[in-house]
Amino acid sequence: MVSINRTISLFFSVRDSSRHWADVSLTAVLQKLAEDKVALQRRRDILKRTVQDLSSQYEALKTQLNENETYVQVGIVVLCHLCQ
Repeated sequence: MVSINRTISLFFSVRDSSRHWADVSLTAVLQKLAEDKVALQRRRDILKRTVQDLSSQYEALKTQLNENETYVQVGIVVLCHLCQ
């Protein structure tokens, strides 16, 4: 971890600025990354629930449509027999 911190510190530092500024920025960046991770995990969980809900609604509507199509097909068969 020391070499990673050193690399990040060098990345954030400017030749004329102090190392203290780089260390403070590193802490802020790491904290921001941790906060972003939590926010993204929440969004992922909400999206999963939304997809599950929509999938359930889709399946229910699909079943209802199939039942309606079967009802219509039976009606057509009955009408064909009555017309003969």
